[in-house]
Amino acid sequence: MFGLKAYLIMGAVMLTMVGGFYWYYKDSQARIALLVANNAKLELAVKTNEETIASLQQNFAAANAELTRVNEAFTAVDRKSTRLNSSHLKLSRMPSSA
Repeated sequence: MFGLKAYLIMGAVMLTMVGGFYWYYKDSQARIALLVANNAKLELAVKTNEETIASLQQNFAAANAELTRVNEAFTAVDRKSTRLNSSHLKLSRMPSSA
């Protein structure tokens, strides 16, 4: 009688352990699947961010080159304007008797 009870208790313990391991396996697989999906999303986000950064760097370089060109053109125009203004006599618009 005692042997039968021991076998039943051991069987119940074994079934509980098998059920626990089965639940642990299923839970682990679900977590792994979720982590793989999140990793794929993160890799896509990283790729998108890298492309965006590269595009912004190109736009910055182009804007900087354009700004340099405009500054050089402005400097040339400003020198010409200063040269033209200094070559003329300044005449007063107000009469000297005023």
